[in-house]
Formats: sequence, structure tokens, C-alpha cells
Amino acid sequence: KYSVRTLERRLKQRGYFRYTAYQKPYLTKAQIIARYLWAMAYIFWYTEWLKVLWSDKVTFLIGGRTAKEKVTRKRGECHCETCIQYQLHRGHTIPVNIWGAIGY
Repeated sequence: KYSVRTLERRLKQRGYFRYTAYQKPYLTKAQIIARYLWAMAYIFWYTEWLKVLWSDKVTFLIGGRTAKEKVTRKRGECHCETCIQYQLHRGHTIPVNIWGAIGY
């Protein structure tokens, strides 16, 4: 029988550490395919991209869950599927929208 401390020590010796889970929005297979097809359609644009005004909007949810999930992983594994905390819509929050744009 092993203690929690012994287990933690053994994991650390093998290169595993506790990290905050990488967060990213959940994407469906259809969304992933649509993004890929869009990227392939514009892969050969060069000077055209200089004419694009890049804009984005972000919504911060105030009052939602603030706890970050912890995962045990090796360095460099932050994008591994088992180390990601997917973000779904959370209730009981106040949305704050911010918009910005940049150009060449």
C-alpha cells in the first residue's frame, strides 16, 4: 500500500507534474471540417491578406465558474486530448462583449 505522497514522488520522477488544464472551446466534427475547408480555399492568398481587416469579438462571462481543472501530464503534452478542459456555456453569468480590429 502506497501513500499519496509516495505516488506523487514516483510520478514526478517519471516526468509527470500537475498543471492547469489547457482550455479551449468545444468544436463539433462539422465545425472542424468547415474550418479546414475554409483554410484550404484561401491557402494561396498572399497580397490579398494584406487587404483584410481582421476583427474579433470576445465574450467574457462574469460570475461563472472560476475553478480551473488540474491535470497530471508531462511537459509538452498540454494539447493532448486528455489534458484539455473543454468550455461549454455556463449558466448564472453576465456576458460582457468586447470587439476589436487590426489591419495591415
